Amino acid sequence: MQSCLADRIQHLSIVLGVLLASGGSKAADYTWAGNASYSQWNTAHAIWWNGSTGVVWPNLTTDNAVFGSSGYKNVGAVNGILVGNMTFTADGYLLTGGTIWPGATITVSTASHTATIQARMTKQATLTKAGNGTLVLEPTGGNNSISTLSVR
Repeated sequence: MQSCLADRIQHLSIVLGVLLASGGSKAADYTWAGNASYSQWNTAHAIWWNGSTGVVWPNLTTDNAVFGSSGYKNVGAVNGILVGNMTFTADGYLLTGGTIWPGATITVSTASHTATIQARMTKQATLTKAGNGTLVLEPTGGNNSISTLSVR
């Protein structure tokens, strides 16, 4: 009987440990801070701002990319960029290069703003375009692979 109870306690502690560990990966917002010298979206250079310091792109599907007014607007993406949501709060961004694996939503905030993505986009579920601005998807060097595009 005690052995069974000890096994259950051990099993519960393992389950609790897994649950606590998985709860630590909350979505974070990172703001693009690239410039003419470092204009490539990659996982090697600290060209993203996390609110307090420059950091490298974490390349997780839970993290959100914000493209604001202070960053260099011609952005080259390397292959295999993973991102949660993407938000463009400034006009005139152009994303080129490799393949981006977006999460749920791409937002272009203001009606007078346009964001153009020429990098390939791969999304196996619904990708939602939000906001009043214009999103142009025109991949170079291949086609986008998006299951469903929803516009709201």
